Amino acid sequence: MFFAGTAIIGASQGQSERYPHVSELLELEDERGASLVDTLLVERLRATETGHNFQFGELADYRDGDGVVLALAIDWENVSTTDIDGNTKYVVDVHGQVLAFDYSTMKVVGAFPIGVQVRDARKGGPSHDHARALARRALIGEDDFGLLASFVEMLKQVELKPAYSNRIQVTTAELSPETVSVVAELGLDADAFSARVGQTMSKYLASNQAVPVLPFKKGTVIGNQMAAQFTNGDVYQLEIPNPDYTVSFTVDRLRKLELDRTSSQIAYLYGLYATARVSQPLLEKDYANHQFKYAVSSTVPVGIRPDDPAAFEELVLSSINSFTQQISDPQREWVDKWGVTDGIQNAFLEIDDVLAKCR
Repeated sequence: MFFAGTAIIGASQGQSERYPHVSELLELEDERGASLVDTLLVERLRATETGHNFQFGELADYRDGDGVVLALAIDWENVSTTDIDGNTKYVVDVHGQVLAFDYSTMKVVGAFPIGVQVRDARKGGPSHDHARALARRALIGEDDFGLLASFVEMLKQVELKPAYSNRIQVTTAELSPETVSVVAELGLDADAFSARVGQTMSKYLASNQAVPVLPFKKGTVIGNQMAAQFTNGDVYQLEIPNPDYTVSFTVDRLRKLELDRTSSQIAYLYGLYATARVSQPLLEKDYANHQFKYAVSSTVPVGIRPDDPAAFEELVLSSINSFTQQISDPQREWVDKWGVTDGIQNAFLEIDDVLAKCR
C-alpha cells in the first residue's frame, strides 16, 4: 500500500478561508524542502507497528502502480473564540480522515474519520498567533496528542483492505426546529453544529466499531466528487461510491436544568434526546430507527457563568460516543437508563450485523 502524504479536502479556491491555519502549517518545510507535516507523519509511521505494509519514498511513486493509496485527508478546521469576563476562550478543531483510494479509478475505498480539539483561555482579546499555535498543536501535536498521532493510532486499530463488499455512510445530521432555536440562543451556527454532529457520528462509528465509513457529505463534497489537494501540489477529484447502508442522526431536543445549589457552587444537568436511523436505501429497509436520551452534569463556582455552548457540544459528542460503543455489546443497564423507544437493544444487534458486512 502506497502512502501519499497529507491532503486538504475541497476546492483550492477559498482554501485559505476554510483552512486559515492548517493551510499555512502545510506549507512548512523540513531541512530538505519537503513538507514538514508529511515528514513528521512518516516518522511516526516508521516508528510504530501498525500491522500494515506501506511503501514510502517520493510521493510520485504511487502513480506507478494501480494499488490502494493511503493519505491523511484534512477536511475541517474551525476556530471559535468567546469573551468570558475579559478572558478569551479558544476552541480549535482540526478533523480529517485516514483515507484510502484506488489510484487507477480515483474512487474512495474507505475512510476512518479522526479529529482533535484543543481548548485554551487567556487574558485579553483574540490573537491570530495564539490561534495558529493551538492549530499547530491540534495538527502536529506531540507525543500521543494531535491529528498525526490519531492517524497512526487509527491504523493500529483497523484492517485496511483493497476493497470492501459493502459501504456505509453518515448521510444526514439534522437538528429539530426546537434544537435550532436552542443552538441559536447559544450563539452557535446551526449549520456548523449539524456538520459537527455528522462528523462526530462518522468518527465514533469508525473508531468504536473499527469499520470504514464513506466521507460525510458537507461543504467540501459536491455531489459524489471530493477534491483532494496534496502537499506536493497534486490535486485529484476522488469519486465517493454510493453507500449500501446509510446512517442519519437527529438531535431532537436539548435541555439544561439546575440540579443542586450550595453557597459555593451550582450543579447543572445538560441533556438531549436524539434519534439514530440505519437504513438500506436499495431495499427501503430500516434496521434501526430509535430514539435515546443522554445527560452529563457540570459544576461551576457561584458567580462564574457556565459555558453552555461548550457543555452542549460536549454533551452531543459524549452521547454519540456512548451510543456507538453499545452497538457491538449492548448493555441492559445502558438500555434501561437511556433508551426511549422500545426495541433499542435488538436494534443494536441489527446495526452490528450491518457493520459486519462493511468491515
